[in-house]
Amino acid sequence: MGKLLWGITTLWAITQLPFSVAAPNCPLIGPEFPPPQRLSEHPIWQAAVANVTAIFQYIDVSNITGIDTFSYSLQIFSTNPGAPILWERHRTAKDLPADTTGVKKVDGDTVYRLGSVSKVFTVLAFLAEVGDVHWNQPITKYIPELAKYAGKSTSSEFDNVKDTNWDDITIGSLASQVSGLGRDYGVLGEYTQTEKLPDYWNVGLPSLQNTTKPPCGAWPLCTREQFFQGLDVMYPSYAPWQTATYSNIGYQLFAYALENITGKKFTDILNDRVIKPLGLNRTYYDTPPDSVGVIPGTVKDTYWNVSLGDASPGGNMFASANDISALGRGILSNKLIKPSLTRRWLNPVTFSADLIASIGAPWGIRRIQLAKDTQPHRTLSVFTKAGTFRKYTAFITLLRDFNLGFTIMMAGNPALNNFYGADLLGATLIPAYQAATRDEADKLYSGRYVSRDTGRNGSYVNSTLTISVDPGKPGLGVGPWVSNGTDMVDMAIKLQAGTDRSALKAETRLYYTQLESKTKDGGKRQAWKAIFEDTGGPAAGQQLWSTDCGAWVGVTGITYASLPLDEFIFNLDSAGKVVSVENLALRTKLYKVDGPVKGTASANP
Repeated sequence: MGKLLWGITTLWAITQLPFSVAAPNCPLIGPEFPPPQRLSEHPIWQAAVANVTAIFQYIDVSNITGIDTFSYSLQIFSTNPGAPILWERHRTAKDLPADTTGVKKVDGDTVYRLGSVSKVFTVLAFLAEVGDVHWNQPITKYIPELAKYAGKSTSSEFDNVKDTNWDDITIGSLASQVSGLGRDYGVLGEYTQTEKLPDYWNVGLPSLQNTTKPPCGAWPLCTREQFFQGLDVMYPSYAPWQTATYSNIGYQLFAYALENITGKKFTDILNDRVIKPLGLNRTYYDTPPDSVGVIPGTVKDTYWNVSLGDASPGGNMFASANDISALGRGILSNKLIKPSLTRRWLNPVTFSADLIASIGAPWGIRRIQLAKDTQPHRTLSVFTKAGTFRKYTAFITLLRDFNLGFTIMMAGNPALNNFYGADLLGATLIPAYQAATRDEADKLYSGRYVSRDTGRNGSYVNSTLTISVDPGKPGLGVGPWVSNGTDMVDMAIKLQAGTDRSALKAETRLYYTQLESKTKDGGKRQAWKAIFEDTGGPAAGQQLWSTDCGAWVGVTGITYASLPLDEFIFNLDSAGKVVSVENLALRTKLYKVDGPVKGTASANP
């Protein structure tokens, strides 16, 4: 019976395996190669930029409904070597009022309203001023009006449905949209504060006493006292940290907490820590002069001069495309905060219902599959914040592993939304960046590396390594790799698996760790991590628990006298040319040869 049961179970397992030619590679998440040194000069990138230009030229002259009713500014920015702006395009709406008090022609310095893109400034100002040391502390510790609620969540009188559990709402939960608080108080979405609604919309709603209506919100603005009185009336959406629910209220509290921690005004911190250090001359917390902005209608109708008061940290700011791109470059280059803090910041906090989406502080994060059909585990994480304010939309996205970003600003009645604009840019530029970077890596690293060590008999040790690049695979390929006559690609799999059985298809691939150090002669040392894997079997596909991609678990899994077999160090000279590569565990240095080595692997290099 036991054998029969085992057979049935095995047969069931086999029938669940998807049909596939071979398992895909399982890379380590992050950039596959170092940043390109001459991206803008690469013909593939230049062709992609020309294609993007042609797409938007077509859109601008097309018959898409509403194409003439909005202005836009688009930029592609970079922190890679070369120009900070790789491409830009600006369009002025044909229906811009002739008597507009704003600009007559849109360019990179034209100011737009940002809406919720303001939240990026708010979080960055907080991190630049005090870091994230307070991130997990309860908000009741920092806001006097909420201190009275400390400890009440454990009371027998606490109503989980009606009462907000302020004890569990932390600084970090406010920034990451997991506080469970409502979206707004008396501003966006408040029916009684909304203008020009059709009378028939009121039919399904009960009559209200004036005492139950919010006394403030958009008109007039709430005082701080009125705001906290309003919070007493509101119900929680969820328990803190239960699920992501967007809250502008959270950002108002977030800024209040920063003021309490520092004893400074939020606007002073914003100016001193973000706006001035980044040289953002066209960025404003409050309404700027009409003359610097695009105003697609009257000042009143566009809400150009509307202020959110104390709710401003969540969505009141104004900026130009040039300044938003400078903000993005400042984040990617760690200009305002230390690299480790940036790395913590540019990570997800919780998930959303969309399988490839998650939420950060305040980022919306997407995992883009770079080769969905052939290499589904090759992904790019993009960190985005979008905002809307009446007639304006704004958008910034950071392609962290590429050191690139997009800025998309619109004013008027857009026929295209900013996410679709990003789709158009990304579909062309992401594969072009990959191709250009891979091509540079191929020219720099690919080739044969040989040992200069000699054995007891005076001949050279049979230790060689070949590096190559394959457009269909991630990272650098390693193989043949021979150490003292031993096939190390095969041996690494055996050591990792703890068995003498050979792999169906042994592979070793290297991934750039971004760990580098300078040498005294002006060169540098560059660390790469190897993944040893057998890609000869079928792909597991999307299973419930099983996966064919868990490479991160095995990193530094094989060591020899404490040094890892999966660590490779490339040595580059002062001209940026690769001279040699070392494997830490093997204690060997192999030197790069420019052409094929004549004779055997033991030939004099």
